[in-house]
Amino acid sequence: MARRSVLLADFQSVVRAGLRAWLEQAVEFPLIQEAESAPELKRLLNEGFFDVVIIDHLNFDATELAAIQNQFQDTSFVILSGDQDNNSILKILSTGISGYVTKSCSKEEIIQAVQHVANGEKFFCHKVVNLLIDVRTKKEDDNTTQNLTERETEIVRLIAEGNSTMQIASLLNLSHHTINSHRKNILRKLKIKSPVELVVYAMNTGIIQPQ
Repeated sequence: MARRSVLLADFQSVVRAGLRAWLEQAVEFPLIQEAESAPELKRLLNEGFFDVVIIDHLNFDATELAAIQNQFQDTSFVILSGDQDNNSILKILSTGISGYVTKSCSKEEIIQAVQHVANGEKFFCHKVVNLLIDVRTKKEDDNTTQNLTERETEIVRLIAEGNSTMQIASLLNLSHHTINSHRKNILRKLKIKSPVELVVYAMNTGIIQPQ
C-alpha cells in the first residue's frame, strides 16, 4: 500500500497528538508532520508535498482557506472542526473542500475521511451529510428539478466522485469545453450553484452512495 504524507494543521497540541496517534495506527499514514500556526502551515506546504492536510477552518476565514487550496491544488484538504454553526459549515463547503468531519466523529470516521480524500475521493461525515441533505430538500421544495440526460447523469457521478473537468474529459473522450458546457447545463437544470450541492444531489438520487 502506498505511503501517504499527512500534515496536521490543527493548532491545538492535544488535538494534534490524538490525531497522530490514530493515524499512526493506520499503516498507510506513516509520514506525518505537524503545524502549530498559520505561518508554519504555509512554510511546510511551500517546502514539501503532502497528500492530505487536516485543518480546523476556525483558524482561517473562508477566503484565506480557498486561496491556500488554490495555491496547493495537488494537496487534498480535510476540515476537522468543532464548528456547530450550519451557515459557517456551508460557507466552508462552498470552497470545494474535499472532506469535512467534526471533532465529535469517531476515530474510524476520521481515518476513513483521510483515506478517501488521499485517494482523490470526497468524504463528509454523517452530520455534514445530514446538513447538506436538509439544505437540498428545502431547495427541492421550492424548485422543480428537471430530469438529466444519461450523459449528464454520468458527468454528475464523475464530479461527485471527485474528478476534475480534465479528468472527466479524458475518461469520456470528450473535450474539456464539452464537459464545461455539460456542467453549466447540469447546474442550470438542477438550480444549484456549488460542487457540494451537486454531491448531495448525487447521493439523494442514488447516483453515488454516501460514504
